[in-house]
Amino acid sequence: MENIVYHGSPNGGIKEFKLDESTHRIKCLYAAENKVIAMLFMARGRGDLDTVIGMNDDGVPYIVERREGVLKELYSREGYLYTIDGSTFRHEDYLWSPEVISTEPSLKPLDCTYYPNVLEALEDEARNGKLVIYEYPNRPKDVPLDNSDLIDKYIRFEENGNRGALDSLLSVYPEFKYKLEMPTEFYYIDRKRDSFGEIIANDNLLDAFLREGCPIFVREAGWLNYSIVGSKIAFEKGSFNFDEDFYVYKLRGNAKRLSAHSFRLDKAQVISSERIDLSEYLVSKARTK
Repeated sequence: MENIVYHGSPNGGIKEFKLDESTHRIKCLYAAENKVIAMLFMARGRGDLDTVIGMNDDGVPYIVERREGVLKELYSREGYLYTIDGSTFRHEDYLWSPEVISTEPSLKPLDCTYYPNVLEALEDEARNGKLVIYEYPNRPKDVPLDNSDLIDKYIRFEENGNRGALDSLLSVYPEFKYKLEMPTEFYYIDRKRDSFGEIIANDNLLDAFLREGCPIFVREAGWLNYSIVGSKIAFEKGSFNFDEDFYVYKLRGNAKRLSAHSFRLDKAQVISSERIDLSEYLVSKARTK
């Protein structure tokens, strides 16, 4: 570890750092060897509900504004950048690559730099090529405009014991509620009648299965991507024989959420089953979306 690390904070006058419990349930202090990355944490806000912080392929930090006006709201205020002896800090595999932590209980700053306006300081770093700022709606291609990348992430937080994570998500993005409600009925497509193993199902076949471009799951064929053009459905690689029989099962059972769209049914009861023309069925359902 380098001799010096940086810690950004909205609070001045810190003589000794207090360790806080992290999302990884460890009492520690976060810091970074990169000064600009630490500067991004001079405002707290709601973390990744407000912004995305990352590094591009050239090793330059970036920040993405998830909602219009968030950067001004967060950073148009004073902030403090502390330098700390880095000898007790270490990187762990579960951390973001530029992050380091220390569990030392009595860490003291070596120095502190005061910024009267954090946003202006970050804009200066951007002009110097040391930071990329994506103002809303601009963003890298891997950050969706609707911020739906947060859904699976916050489901994992909740499952890992961070109670209230999903409530926090919905307090900022109430439009995700319909994706997080646990359905009571599921649908499943299979090549064989009355043949069940481990069932991966989707709520009502009207979201992940039937939204154009999303995959569907068919036993023995696996996950297949498709697109809908007019009244026809086309699968990638053309790996389907539509002459075979397909069945759609309506199920009820004890569900465990695997992601925003998929569930594992531990016990499933078949309510009804129906032989279908898969292509026509998917197209007709997609049109009801």
